[in-house]
Amino acid sequence: MDIFDLSPEELTALTAVLSIGIAKQYPEGDRLGVLALFFTSIGDILALIQLQRLSIASRADTAQNEQSAQNENNTQNTQNSNSNETKA
Repeated sequence: MDIFDLSPEELTALTAVLSIGIAKQYPEGDRLGVLALFFTSIGDILALIQLQRLSIASRADTAQNEQSAQNENNTQNTQNSNSNETKA
C-alpha cells in the first residue's frame, strides 16, 4: 500500500486509526502529549521545507522567464537595427 495512492477519506481514516492505536499505548502521563508535539513538529518542518522548495523554484522560474524575455527583446532590437541599416 502506497500512502500517496489513498483517497482523502482513506488517508483520514488511516490517520485516525494510527492515532487511536498510539494513544492506547500511552493511557496515562504526559508521554502522549510529547508524542503529539513531536509529530506536529515533524509535520511543520516538512511543510516549511516544501514551501521553501516551492518558493525557490518559483523565483528561479521567474528569473528564467525574465531572462528569456530580455533575450527576446534584445534579439528583436538587433533585428530592427539591422533592418534599419539595410534600408539606409
